[in-house]
Amino acid sequence: MEYQENQNPFVSIYVPVALVALALSMLFFSQINGAAAATESMKWQSANADKQTVALKEGKEKLAKAIEERKPLVATSESLQKTFTDMMKEVNDLAVKGDEDAKKLIVGYGIKISDNPAAAEKK
Repeated sequence: MEYQENQNPFVSIYVPVALVALALSMLFFSQINGAAAATESMKWQSANADKQTVALKEGKEKLAKAIEERKPLVATSESLQKTFTDMMKEVNDLAVKGDEDAKKLIVGYGIKISDNPAAAEKK
């Protein structure tokens, strides 16, 4: 009995158990807060993904519309390019046959006519 009277009442098995319980409660609290934050983050990401999906669809529609609007311009450009290429070939033919003005154009502007029409089409 004498041993029990000298023992400090604050130093017992209950203090470490209380500290462990406090640590566990703090751990559980932080885990619950983390789960709530993760849920909010996932909601935000989902909303953001929905906005991006809508923007992507709108962008695709605008692109398709722009392509359709520019088809006549592309056709005109291709026609003009073909006409210009044919004209330059004719000027080159004249230069080869000895026309001085055609030679001045070809040499003066550094125009090079490809002998291979397939190579010209690739460019």
